[in-house]
Amino acid sequence: MKISVIFTGGTIGSRLSGGYIGVSGCPYTLIENWRREHGGCEFDTCEPYTILSENSSFEHLCKLAACAREKSAAAEAVIITHGTDTLCYTAAFLGLALSDIKKPIVLVSSGCPLEDERANGQQNFAAAVELAKSGEAGVFAVWYADGEARVHRGVRLLPHAPYSDMLVSLPNFSETAGGFCGESEITRRFKDDPHGFDQTRRVLTLTCRPDMYYPQLTADVSAVMFESYHSGTMCADERLAEFAERAAAEDVPIFIAGAGGREADYESVKQYRALGIIPLPAVSPIAAYVKLSIAAAYRMEIPAVMAKNCAGEYAE
Repeated sequence: MKISVIFTGGTIGSRLSGGYIGVSGCPYTLIENWRREHGGCEFDTCEPYTILSENSSFEHLCKLAACAREKSAAAEAVIITHGTDTLCYTAAFLGLALSDIKKPIVLVSSGCPLEDERANGQQNFAAAVELAKSGEAGVFAVWYADGEARVHRGVRLLPHAPYSDMLVSLPNFSETAGGFCGESEITRRFKDDPHGFDQTRRVLTLTCRPDMYYPQLTADVSAVMFESYHSGTMCADERLAEFAERAAAEDVPIFIAGAGGREADYESVKQYRALGIIPLPAVSPIAAYVKLSIAAAYRMEIPAVMAKNCAGEYAE
């Protein structure tokens, strides 16, 4: 079996030196260690870039998506090594951009540098190889903890909890299998115009907080996304009404993630709906942000794109 391994940096390819974790330039340790205990796989490797994942940008993600698409054509599966900080964003981006590829694409990371006895990077890589062997189509991330490797759909990953590397995903904050959803308008845009991602078109993201501040909308803002409180609510007061009015005047749509998939809504949900704020179906805020960013960058009809389940990102 031929597996293409794409190295991008991150803790899984780093070492501790002088009290700081930095990119080491020796990520191939993963493959060397795996070969000592296993066999039967041929690995093709490449490094489109090497960064700590907190420095990731949409420019990096577009380059990675193009690389993964190219490598998938000549391999039976693709494994991508990545840092934990922005792994969920990369998984969502690739899940949306590559949902037409009928092969496994698996992201792996590590909670500590591989030389650290607490690291789970080698176990994550081994689990990724096993998933690759299964032939399950889609973009996934694996995480080994408590003696078990769990598989997560890339577009369903939830934000990390503070101080934790653990991966969790929709639905019900647990692991989920399956991932192939077929071609969408998003995959067609990436294939037809891989260099057309316009990074000057931005998505403004706001997290609901008591007595929060609503910023001015600058000319480069194409959409706004709120992340609601856990019950799908937000404070629908006069300040929100003023903000929504300003957005409407600029033809900037406002969405809210965290409000979908509920049998009943609170009164404030009715109020913000009346202001023209669009609640999204049950979706990870990360996937919602990434999807909005893609739609804005490619000048797509944003409300129409957000209404569609393009790659299984919506859990309802």
